[in-house]
Amino acid sequence: MAAEKAGTTALGWLLAAFGLDDVLKDQDVAEIRRIVDQLSKQVAQLQEQVGQLQRDLGVVGFSTLLHQTDRTIGQIDHATSQLELLAGLRADNPNRAEFARTIVDYIGTNLLDAPAILNRGLGSHLPLADNVIKAASRALGQRKFFGPQSSAEVRSVYDYFAAYQVQLAMLLQEYYHAKPTVYSAETNAANLARLQGNVESQARALKPDVPANTVIDTKSREMWVTDLPDPKKRLIELAEVLPRPGSVPRFSWRTGENVNQCGTRPVDGPTGVRGFAYCNWELPTAEAYRRLTEGWNGKSPASWLVSVAGFNAGFIAASGHVKWVRMGYDIGLGRFSLDLSVYQFDLSNDSLFSHRLVWRSPNWQGEFERVYAALMYVRKLAPDDSYWWSS
Repeated sequence: MAAEKAGTTALGWLLAAFGLDDVLKDQDVAEIRRIVDQLSKQVAQLQEQVGQLQRDLGVVGFSTLLHQTDRTIGQIDHATSQLELLAGLRADNPNRAEFARTIVDYIGTNLLDAPAILNRGLGSHLPLADNVIKAASRALGQRKFFGPQSSAEVRSVYDYFAAYQVQLAMLLQEYYHAKPTVYSAETNAANLARLQGNVESQARALKPDVPANTVIDTKSREMWVTDLPDPKKRLIELAEVLPRPGSVPRFSWRTGENVNQCGTRPVDGPTGVRGFAYCNWELPTAEAYRRLTEGWNGKSPASWLVSVAGFNAGFIAASGHVKWVRMGYDIGLGRFSLDLSVYQFDLSNDSLFSHRLVWRSPNWQGEFERVYAALMYVRKLAPDDSYWWSS
């Protein structure tokens, strides 16, 4: 909370420096220095993150909204820097009281309406109103891939302004304490509570974070698992051949473990995947793989997925970039044998190919032992799944 983060030990220290209190204890000064230094470092880090996001996006709407608050942000920076200087002055410095008075005057002239100004650009008080948080989310959602890093980048915009409002709360509470004949304790508390409420309200512009180790293809609205432990599997671990009297034996995916209370379901899906929510994960079809790699460039689709979409490099490279395919098989009865064509997708060259397995029934296990590929899973987003602003 904004008021809480500012720290109760900071209350009234500017009042004391202003000469309206008897003693400013050394430990209070040390605490003020620590708080101001911590806030300044946090803001500097967030400034770099938001600045990098602005450079990466290059979107006029986001940039315009971001810079609407430049003047107010600059005034908070200036007042905070002066507060740092004041905290560093010795108690017997002859300029200390007048310097404190100058800071109080500056805050009163420039920052009393700052909470309302910042909230106007950040708040969600109008349902259809745009703000800088939504603008960042919308711009990132126009990219092909939206993952946990995208969610973190949007959140960094919120954190950036929240940190400034924490600094603002600290400045204002010192101003209120320096004006005891103007601001009662009740008025002081009400003003800071309003600022705190602004920060909490602004958080409502944030969408849920994309789950760890997943990424969303925004064009197809499909969520992909980007990392799995031990994804390389032999065909015999995943599938079997079941006899059917009087007919061609049936190829069948094996039943997997019960994950997330999804029940025991075939490994090709829809099923649960350990470590991930939802029960509608599926092995991708060839068409799903091609939707995923659509628009790839560079060395290969596989390397592009690692660098652009955030897939784990080892996960993508597993089994030589070759992946299992949902519905990827054809089984037939030859003159003296059974024939099975099982399909796989190669992410190194964006191609579908098949292995032809031939055996005399019922000795299919040996053929299934020698065929490998790696698991990948994908799920279609539900209509109400929403991780970025689209309008």
